[in-house]
Amino acid sequence: MHFFYIMRNNHIFTYFLLFFTIISFGQAPLVEVNILAPIPGCNPGDCISLQAVYPILQQTTDYDVAPIPYSPSFPFVGGTRINATNDDVWSPIVQLPFPFTFYGVTYNNLLVGSNGVVTFDLTAAGGLCPWAFTASAPSPTLPLNSIYCVYQDTNIASPPVTNPAIQNVNYYVLDTGVNAPPNRVFVANWNQLPQYNDPNPGGTGSPGFQTTQLVLHEGTNIIDFIIDERDGSNNNWNGSHGIIGVQNATGTAAVVPAGYNTSDDDWDADNIAFQITPSATGAPVTSQLQWSVGGVPVGAVNENPLNVCPTVPTTYTATVTYTNPNGTTFTVSSNVAVDVAPPLPLVSPVDLTICSTTGAPYTANINQNDLMLSSVPLADQSIYIIKYYENFIDADFDASNNIADTASFMFSGPLPKTIFVRLEDSFTGCYNVRPFNVNVLNGPSGNFSYAASPYCNNDPALKL
Repeated sequence: MHFFYIMRNNHIFTYFLLFFTIISFGQAPLVEVNILAPIPGCNPGDCISLQAVYPILQQTTDYDVAPIPYSPSFPFVGGTRINATNDDVWSPIVQLPFPFTFYGVTYNNLLVGSNGVVTFDLTAAGGLCPWAFTASAPSPTLPLNSIYCVYQDTNIASPPVTNPAIQNVNYYVLDTGVNAPPNRVFVANWNQLPQYNDPNPGGTGSPGFQTTQLVLHEGTNIIDFIIDERDGSNNNWNGSHGIIGVQNATGTAAVVPAGYNTSDDDWDADNIAFQITPSATGAPVTSQLQWSVGGVPVGAVNENPLNVCPTVPTTYTATVTYTNPNGTTFTVSSNVAVDVAPPLPLVSPVDLTICSTTGAPYTANINQNDLMLSSVPLADQSIYIIKYYENFIDADFDASNNIADTASFMFSGPLPKTIFVRLEDSFTGCYNVRPFNVNVLNGPSGNFSYAASPYCNNDPALKL
């Protein structure tokens, strides 16, 4: 007797290719590769498909802006504080532990200004952060190559700051947990700062304290603007000017949420947030997928899905390498363990012989369910689905033309007649197809010392 152990996905389980362009609402999406949970092989050597899912990142030649839910993910205090000895200052050069690409150029350093601005122009490090402006972005008279969050004239000096442990400009990098490489974040905060020339900071008639947060996301180059409080309507200083947005290095291009530019004077904002993302219409960042086992490449570059046929439990790794236009790269990877399930714990069917003197067509009871289930505890027998077929392909594909009446199955030649039993575990989806033969004799022959003889299966006295 030969067994045919057939995996359930030989006849192609198809997954959609789930590459996607980032569309984010709230916290920026993580740059990661996920592997769709594979169906374990039912037997050693069974083949399955592994499908990797990872984001398509866009280049930063242009940007899109959209509101997002106000839901701060990071603290407004902590990290490194800007020296508050003087107002209107730029920080020293801040080194980023990850590359950040802005308007097509990749940077590893920036400056944080006390007036709600971050710039990649390092020439003003430690110098004066400008506060007076009348132009709307884009404009070469505004800080160039910069991010505005909110760019306005706040005052970090003490006085009027009375609690510098809380009222300060600070910045930090998170590089643990979900914010580990390549999903780290640089966070800059302007927390509870009075506006300049506020005669009564925090008191009656005051514009109130200004609190904003900027988040730069590694990998995606997404920028989040978290505006806890910005009051322009009660402030007459500097024309109440304020800007949210980004501007390129020449002052010729900018992206600003509608209603939040310099020309939109006296605007207030409380508990709102925006996200600026590389434009979905831009060119994608080059990405390359490679599968491996124990560091050894498996399959071709960008082969997805990957067909594998493990004979033992095996861990596969999918690694995606992103290459920026300037040649800088970063990688993300994920592992998946592919198990190999043992054959179904059912007894295999036996060959049957019936006795007939009338010729074809023959009638036989071919039902061997009780025998095949005899190795399984009674409480577990219901999870197995047993179907009988006259054709292997039909059994393999679980066709609808299975033999309905197995107790009185009618058949003709040629003999022996082969029957294919499909045995399926309804819980795991694993199945085997196991054949047996039915032969016909005119009568039994030989001496039998056991009651359950395979001969004359149609004789109730000798029925198996």
